[in-house]
Amino acid sequence: MIEYRGYTGVFEYDEEYEFFSGHVVDTRDGINFEGSSVDELKESMRRAVDDYLEFCDETGRAPSKPFSGRMRSRTTNMESPA
Repeated sequence: MIEYRGYTGVFEYDEEYEFFSGHVVDTRDGINFEGSSVDELKESMRRAVDDYLEFCDETGRAPSKPFSGRMRSRTTNMESPA
């Protein structure tokens, strides 16, 4: 996993092509990146996230925030009437 500006990227390595490809998880929007080395992969993710945030800023669209992984719930007292 790679983290940048609160976004988390996961990636795979293709041994046949000697190439990494990845995507940012926990968002509604698709943010992809790639590289032929770990350094290229990290830089590609940084560029992809920065480009995404810049695009959102230019278009006035709120960027999809990474999901926190937490689920909130509210419980109520369901006592039977006496």
